[in-house]
Formats: sequence, C-alpha cells, structure tokens
Amino acid sequence: MRGLLGPEKTRRTVLNWMYGARAGSRLEADPDFDYSHILAPKPGKVRITILAELERIEDGEPMYLVARRICEQKLSTAKAIALIRRVRFKNDEAPEDRLVDVILKTINDHLTRYPTTPPEEVGAALVTALAVKTAIS
Repeated sequence: MRGLLGPEKTRRTVLNWMYGARAGSRLEADPDFDYSHILAPKPGKVRITILAELERIEDGEPMYLVARRICEQKLSTAKAIALIRRVRFKNDEAPEDRLVDVILKTINDHLTRYPTTPPEEVGAALVTALAVKTAIS
C-alpha cells in the first residue's frame, strides 16, 4: 500500500487511506442514502480525512448516522471531524483544556494589543463575562 501513495508518505497517511478506503466502500454499499458530500464533493475528489475518522467509530450503525448528518448538513471537514470525535469519545461538550486555551489566547491577544492592561482588569473582565453568561443561561 505504501508504494501506491508514494515513498514520502508517512505511516499515518497510509493508515488514513486504508481506513478511508474501508469506510468509503461501506458507504458506497449503502443504497439508502447519497453520501456524495463525503464520497464525491468534486469530480475526482474524496474527503479521505472524514472517511478515515468515520471508520474509527467502533460501532457500525453510528458511522452511518454520523455520515448522514455530515452530508445533510454539508459540514466542512473541520466540523465533520469535530462531530465524529464527539461521537467516538462520547463527549458532547468541548474539553475544559480547550476552553482554557481559547481564553488564554484571547487574553494574550488583548495584552499584545494593550500591554499596559493591569492583571486586575483582566480578572474583572473574566468575572463579568462569567456573570453575563450565567445570567443568560
């Protein structure tokens, strides 16, 4: 298989193509739904990244349900991968670490733009944001 993809391909790339090919075959064999958003978004193209992630869903039936949702909603690759991983890891919410990373990036961006901002002001902004979020939830 590695020779078909070229000598410069990594083991991970080869595995993704193998998983993707298997998922593609399974979806093509399902006559009940048109998976062209994944299988043929453009002539001669296939969304191998989505297919490889779909094949990694352990149970067979959820793979078809997730693939249908991706096609019906015409999700981008990034959104499709996020959905698949939520299903795979049985996690409907973003991990806490990711939220912390986003908050820290936002604070760093602000401090880059406004370097004289005192730490107390950053803390007060976080408290205000939490209060607003709590009030509208």
